[in-house]
Amino acid sequence: MTAAAFYIPLWFQVARGVSAEKSRVRTLPMVLATTVSAGLTGVCVEKLGYYTPFMFWGALIEAVGAGFLSTTSTNTSFRTFAGFQILFGIGAGISLQQPLVAVQTVLPKEDIPKGSAPVLLGQTLGCSIFVCVAQAVLTNGSQHQLAAIQDLSPQTRKIAKTGPAAFCSEVPEDLLPAVLKAYNGAIAGTFWVPMGLSILGFVLAVGMEWRSVKKETSS
Repeated sequence: MTAAAFYIPLWFQVARGVSAEKSRVRTLPMVLATTVSAGLTGVCVEKLGYYTPFMFWGALIEAVGAGFLSTTSTNTSFRTFAGFQILFGIGAGISLQQPLVAVQTVLPKEDIPKGSAPVLLGQTLGCSIFVCVAQAVLTNGSQHQLAAIQDLSPQTRKIAKTGPAAFCSEVPEDLLPAVLKAYNGAIAGTFWVPMGLSILGFVLAVGMEWRSVKKETSS
């Protein structure tokens, strides 16, 4: 989720030309969807007792949301993009806490801290690693997309690679739409990273055993 949360504001800066501060505010649909769905999922797990279905359904919804985010263009409306954010956020919120719930359900009480530590380490380390992977996708994608613009000089192409802040002031006005489209395509490519991870999470979650939180609590 972290990779998407990092590059969604960048999309707003490129496609809508908003400032970095305002672009962060426009990620609220995803943040609110994640928060609300995480809270509701906690209640549902407590009532139903099973966390496993929420793991794979959450991963599946998150993968679909990331797939929609990867289809965005400079013409995508804010309402449509907000819908993609909400779908992605719902999936992330549903599946976010379930690995810890699984650890607390399956392991004996004395082993819960030992089981929780690798889960938290994996989540934290995974976020750091795959933000870098998404950045590599963005860098390579922008180079490929900008290289396809024939009238773009090497110097201007170098300026364009520095990011959206240099677009309006440094890139020639007649080439600006093509540069924005190219950079937008590179940003959209970064959402393939969370989509691939969500699909992997779905496959792994399907293989999880079904253990009831209620049964473990009552025993």
